[in-house]
Amino acid sequence: MSADALPISRPAAALGDAPAADAAAAGAAARHTLPAVGARFALGADRGTVRYVGAVPPAAGTWLGVEWDEPSRGKHDGSHAGVRYFSTRSPRAGSFLRPSAKLSFGTSFLAALGAKYLPAAPQTTPTTTHPAPRFSRRNLADIEIEAPNMDAVSQRVSRLSRLRQVGLGGWRAEDDADGAAEVARAFGEGEQAGRIAETCPNVRWLDLSRSLLPSWQELSLITRELRQLDTLVLHCNRLEHEQGAAVLPGFAAVRDLGLDRCLLGWDTLCDLAASFPALETLQLGFNDIGKLSHAREAPRLPVFGSLQTLNLEGNGLTCWRDIVDALARLPALERLVLSSNPIHAISTPSAAELAGERLFPSLKHISLIDVPLARWSDLEALDMWLRSGPAEDPSGSASGADAHARAGLSSLALGGTLCPLASTEELRSLAIARLGGLTQLNGTAVHPEERKEAERFYLSRITSDMPDASDAQRTVPHPRYPELKQRHGVVAHAPGKADLLQSKLIELTLHVSPAAPAAEPPHLTPVSTTTVRVLPTTALRLLRTKLAKAAGLPDKKAIREMWAMLAPQAGPGADGALAGAGPAAGDALNPGDAPIVFPLDQKSKALEWYQLRAGDAVVLVIG
Repeated sequence: MSADALPISRPAAALGDAPAADAAAAGAAARHTLPAVGARFALGADRGTVRYVGAVPPAAGTWLGVEWDEPSRGKHDGSHAGVRYFSTRSPRAGSFLRPSAKLSFGTSFLAALGAKYLPAAPQTTPTTTHPAPRFSRRNLADIEIEAPNMDAVSQRVSRLSRLRQVGLGGWRAEDDADGAAEVARAFGEGEQAGRIAETCPNVRWLDLSRSLLPSWQELSLITRELRQLDTLVLHCNRLEHEQGAAVLPGFAAVRDLGLDRCLLGWDTLCDLAASFPALETLQLGFNDIGKLSHAREAPRLPVFGSLQTLNLEGNGLTCWRDIVDALARLPALERLVLSSNPIHAISTPSAAELAGERLFPSLKHISLIDVPLARWSDLEALDMWLRSGPAEDPSGSASGADAHARAGLSSLALGGTLCPLASTEELRSLAIARLGGLTQLNGTAVHPEERKEAERFYLSRITSDMPDASDAQRTVPHPRYPELKQRHGVVAHAPGKADLLQSKLIELTLHVSPAAPAAEPPHLTPVSTTTVRVLPTTALRLLRTKLAKAAGLPDKKAIREMWAMLAPQAGPGADGALAGAGPAAGDALNPGDAPIVFPLDQKSKALEWYQLRAGDAVVLVIG
């Protein structure tokens, strides 16, 4: 039988096309220690898990059935010729490999730690030779025995004891092309429990991403000896966990846990929750989680009772009520990231749910970047969910309707290429106007003046879209209409496209320069100059892309720094041009212009915070 009759991945072993080659490979396999089922391995840059060890008839010898971390690396689902040898999560993540020295099964935690953080001890070579002294039986006992390089050894070991941050995630030594120094187990041959605690007792931050550790139990053998461990980063691992297992030691003090791309289900996380009683931040991005469902028997300990931040970005969540059922009662949850999930609608809470218990009692921020919500009513429903239950005033007593109205969604991240709600230019204003309690949007504070402008723009849009409708008819698609009309009156829509926002735009001069402007003249010699119209209430972080495009730069990453040059006076100069508008490309600023120069280094602040007005200049420093 030829080797090609099996779905074999060849890089692990050189396989021939004849039975004799199978026999030779079988003999070679016998010379390698066979891994256990569940062992993790590396083959070049790829990672996988051994799921089967044994024969695959009619091929001779022993085969390893493996599941690759990257499904595209495999060829099948663990079956061959109608016989299933193992199962995989993805239908084509499996392969059969011959045991080979090219497969690395990693090393112990301390061995990997030493390989990265302990430089090789210098080798001393004697430069002169001396006759060997003659010793008698009497003076031999008086000789002080000294081990070579003991000072260097002590200094190297003391380095490990001072470590507070250890990063072994995806790290390889320069001479470790096969991944032999990657962490695969807690202890190696001759290493005893307690050795990790003696060697590096001060570790508080540990990154073991892309490791070869097989299970949470094996990981626990490491972390239980790191008694000061606060942050644990485990991205891109494949840690097995036995459902219903006892609480694992070693995680009680961990407050920040990173588990992106680990293919962990919500059931598994809930089962592990009791092992992480102090957990405050949990990253679960890109884990292919489609539903936050779990079967738990009461009474049970609270699940993630201390959790403040939960990142579920890039999963497959679709049902908002499933999210409510799983997360709405987390008592400390303040930030929830649902970006890049295919949630197409947010249902409105029922009257009983609104009047019942307080849901999402501590939630302050939710991220919905690249979530395909197509209706503004979805965001208004989200705001209602956060208003559910009785509100409390600062004294702790039950409050009335006024305090209840102040509750709701206060911080939101919204937008992205999959957001169809509005154009990029109008999205911020409409979100602010529709969500009355919003105090921060996309990381930028909502100032009172910006809210006023946004609400008046929203009112003008309603008037324009529904010119002949009654107030009652306008209120159905726009629930805030009566409140905003009472606050601002009737705002007529301006003719054409010159709406309220357009009238608020200011024109700035935009310089591109390889160096920051100087405080003394000549201040700047720009390589290019143009003008741009911007909204002064826009934060710098949101303006960078627009300014880069206006200046003809490839993208915002080309901007190293941003500086302001404020005009020394308002109004036209002697030549009729705006003072402070700046020089043309290649010309130096006139020493008499004397603009005020300072860096724009707080990206969350708006232009108006820096007091930029029409006629001022912004300098983009590149290079």
